[in-house]
Amino acid sequence: MKDYLLDLLNNQKRYEAKIEVLKNHQCMFFDQDEFEIYMKIEQDLLHMKYCIDRLSPNSKEIIVNLYDKGFSLKQLSMAMHLCKSAVFNRKEVAIRELRTLFGKNY
Repeated sequence: MKDYLLDLLNNQKRYEAKIEVLKNHQCMFFDQDEFEIYMKIEQDLLHMKYCIDRLSPNSKEIIVNLYDKGFSLKQLSMAMHLCKSAVFNRKEVAIRELRTLFGKNY
C-alpha cells in the first residue's frame, strides 16, 4: 500500500490526463483491461483526495504544497520558515496519516 499511495501522489496529474484520454476515446481503445485498470486508479485518486481533505491542517498543508503545487522541500522550508529537516519530518508524519486514512475501509 505504501508504494501505491506514493505513486498516486507523485503521478496524480499524469494519471488524470491518461484517464481523460481513455474516457474520451474509449470506443477507439482496444485494451479493455488497461481501461479497467485506469478506472480503478481513478476511484483510488478520488479516495485519496477525500482522505487528503480529512488530514489535520498541518498535514494537509504539507501534502498539498509538495504533491499538488509542486514545491520542493527547500522551497517549502523557506516559505514556512522551518529547516528542511523539519519539513521532511512533517512530510513523513503527513504520509503516515494519509496512509492510515487511505487504508481504512479500502
